[in-house]
Amino acid sequence: MHRTGIILILICILSIMPAHATNLKSLSVTSPHAAEPVLLPLTTPTVTAPILKPLEPADAIKPLDTIPEFENLKLFLSLRSDADIARAKKIMTLTPDKVPPLAFYYLSNTLAERGDMSSAAFYYYAGELRNEFDKARFPNYKIQSQNIDPSKTKSDDQKNLVPNAPEKQIDPRGGFNEITGTLGKPVRAWVVKHPSEFRDVLARVKLWDAATPYAYRPPYDVSRAVDAKTWPDLLTTTREQFFVTQENIVAQLDGIKPKPAPRPFGR
Repeated sequence: MHRTGIILILICILSIMPAHATNLKSLSVTSPHAAEPVLLPLTTPTVTAPILKPLEPADAIKPLDTIPEFENLKLFLSLRSDADIARAKKIMTLTPDKVPPLAFYYLSNTLAERGDMSSAAFYYYAGELRNEFDKARFPNYKIQSQNIDPSKTKSDDQKNLVPNAPEKQIDPRGGFNEITGTLGKPVRAWVVKHPSEFRDVLARVKLWDAATPYAYRPPYDVSRAVDAKTWPDLLTTTREQFFVTQENIVAQLDGIKPKPAPRPFGR
């Protein structure tokens, strides 16, 4: 009896399974209540903020009366060792807004001497742009030259014939113009032969300058500055004119075809 009962139970289970399996199959394939696939919304791509964020001209220019003299200028004027150059680059990286244009020229020349022309060109033209802005806000001015006392050198009838001394024009950067021109010769020579690289340098300078404040004090007399209220407009104009001029130079260089090498005599 016990064995017969077990056999009957097994027969019942086997008779139920096909119907149950069929029901499962119908549910998974034909059931109107089966879940439909859901399309997940696309995620919005992450927008990375630019490393160099442009500043408004009014925010980029810092008040001159709060800016001290650049304490590391002597380092840039006498770059000799690798350690000095590394330190100068670090200063440029960490506090570029504090560095006056004169230091840019010296670092550029040192890098050019070592063959790093792309970096040399970047520092040279970044310094050139900032120097152009300084020319606008610290322009040349005129002073009256002192009259020579004719009392000991002229007779009474000649004293009235002595002309008044002419006005003398003063360039605040007069002591540096020849130096900076000489320091830039290697870069300018390189640019003539590499207009494509020059175009890339200008693009880098444009991004960098737009994001770097003007928070330095030039190492010359700035007491005759124009009204500081006009500086933001002067900066905008200076930038526009500078890049138009440089882009015209690039276009001209692109149009210059190198001369063919001279052929040996008789060939």
